[in-house]
Amino acid sequence: MSRLKTLREYVDAEINKMEEPDKGYILIDDMERNIKEWNEMGGTGIVNVDADHTMELLRDLEIL
Repeated sequence: MSRLKTLREYVDAEINKMEEPDKGYILIDDMERNIKEWNEMGGTGIVNVDADHTMELLRDLEIL
């Protein structure tokens, strides 16, 4: 089974992204305050600076 979300899961997560994260969920956002809050709630957050940097961090987390 793929570790990547389906489009529907992505849309649902986007709508409710700041609710308490499920274990293993990753938020990618360009707003540092959203990532800080997400991490404080127990999620894993990545500040999206540019695509190459985000992809590198996803590889580090063994998502890609």
